[in-house]
Amino acid sequence: MLELSEDLISKNFKLKSISNGGYITYKHSDGRIITIKPTGEVIATKLKIAENGKKYNERTDYEFN
Repeated sequence: MLELSEDLISKNFKLKSISNGGYITYKHSDGRIITIKPTGEVIATKLKIAENGKKYNERTDYEFN
């Protein structure tokens, strides 16, 4: 987990929160979000705008593709 945290910080992510349930969230200034579940699963999302104009967080891979 420490290696992942160091990688995120080196990519300019900032620690946003740690939940009581053990979820750790990092956020980038451009809106990208990384959430690490207590199981170690990494969930990467980035802001998208739907055709109807609504904003939502789209799930992506770790490299945001």
